[in-house]
Amino acid sequence: RGRVRHALATRQFLTAVKVLEDWRRDTALPGLAKLNEDMQGTRKATNVTNTVAAVGSVVAAVCVFVVWPVTGLVAGAVSSAGGVGAQVYDRHAEVTERDVFRRLVHQDLWNLYALGEIQKEWVQARGHAPLTWEGAANFETKVPGAAFSTVQVAATGWKSTVLWDDIAAAGSAAARTEATAARAA
Repeated sequence: RGRVRHALATRQFLTAVKVLEDWRRDTALPGLAKLNEDMQGTRKATNVTNTVAAVGSVVAAVCVFVVWPVTGLVAGAVSSAGGVGAQVYDRHAEVTERDVFRRLVHQDLWNLYALGEIQKEWVQARGHAPLTWEGAANFETKVPGAAFSTVQVAATGWKSTVLWDDIAAAGSAAARTEATAARAA
């Protein structure tokens, strides 16, 4: 019974590592690359707009003294509007980009947490370490878009039940049945 449990826990752990690796390769890295590209585009657009606004301010100052003063005032107002618009756009883009980064890091941390829970089950199945932790609280959480969708920790110690959409879709029905039977035992 112990060898079967260890074999199932090993398979579950290796599958979870693969799911995490796939998630990072297919979701996290492309997400970070897109975020980097968006940030570079935002910075270029803001810098160009700020440069145009600065040149417009110089032109406005020259127009006030050289040409009709109203022309200088209009040019100054247009230049100021461009500068303010660039700052508003930059702030909005910064908040959006920060939220995307925060979401990616949040999902990665929860995936690592779930992997740690599976690793604890694997270590316990090997018989090398007891799986207890005093003061553990009951909780259940769902992380939208994460590879791991549910983690439960019992108050009597670490007993995790980790269910993932990706593993359920990738694994065979027999392997899922064996893993469920091993967890129940």
